[in-house]
Amino acid sequence: DVYGRSSVEGLSAVGETAYTGLHGANRLASNSLLECVVLARRVAKDVAQSRKVLPPDFHLPSHFDCDSGERLFESNADIRAALDELHRLMWEHVGILRNAEGLSFAFERINALLRQAEEQSWHNVVPVGVELRNQLVVSQLVTGAALQRHESRGAHYRTDYPECKSVSANPTIAIRG
Repeated sequence: DVYGRSSVEGLSAVGETAYTGLHGANRLASNSLLECVVLARRVAKDVAQSRKVLPPDFHLPSHFDCDSGERLFESNADIRAALDELHRLMWEHVGILRNAEGLSFAFERINALLRQAEEQSWHNVVPVGVELRNQLVVSQLVTGAALQRHESRGAHYRTDYPECKSVSANPTIAIRG
């Protein structure tokens, strides 16, 4: 809503994520002073006013604890290498010019990186491991959706399917279990 409240209690959104539509369907929030500044302030005030006091025994789940500095720096190089590989995969195979072969290769590597991250518990390394996991999940969804769309439209150009179909043909639905 115009206070940034989402359908998830306690979760607020601002900017493009909020999708208020104040400037119509084709207007991005980052281009809008109203959404960028005015609504952000409104959301911040609403969050501050509705802030709930946490119980004294509240603590974050253990996977958010930074155990020792040793663990953080020990895994950091591997995590950074995986992040670099992911960025390279997305740039080279899931960019504007795409085809099934490159998308399939990227999708397989992203899934392998997700398995590796899970096996090595990189999500326990805050913040770089959490960042990697989030980027892997988003990349998996984007790549999977791009594989499903057998057409070219806007900034999504499939060299193996160059024709644009009607707007209502083949909606892309991304589901992650």
